[in-house]
Amino acid sequence: MKIFEANISYQVLVFLNEFLKNTTSFEIANQKMFDAFGIKHFFDNDDFNTLIKYLFLSNSNVVEEPDRAEYGDFQTNKDLANKVAKHLSKRNISPEIVIEPTCGKGNFIIASLSNFKTLKKIFGI
Repeated sequence: MKIFEANISYQVLVFLNEFLKNTTSFEIANQKMFDAFGIKHFFDNDDFNTLIKYLFLSNSNVVEEPDRAEYGDFQTNKDLANKVAKHLSKRNISPEIVIEPTCGKGNFIIASLSNFKTLKKIFGI
């Protein structure tokens, strides 16, 4: 799926849908992002409205992505990504920028958002 000129995986879409449930404005969404992850400005009004429309329209017809491991595409699972992020956090490693050059389904990005309160930017390729 493509949103904001970026590929968004099914898993990230599910996360955003749950995280932003019943959120009615980009100001409230930005406050939620700040409270949860320390990110000061994540959405602007147009981005938020586009995302909400997309979530609403795709909610009933999104099909989960197939397992691509049989083609050599290994996805780091959620548990491992969370353990890595928690381990770094316990060692007082809390980056402002995360670059994930092979983000796939986004597990390291989601783990980073959940564990690093100092994040300002995330780049997932």
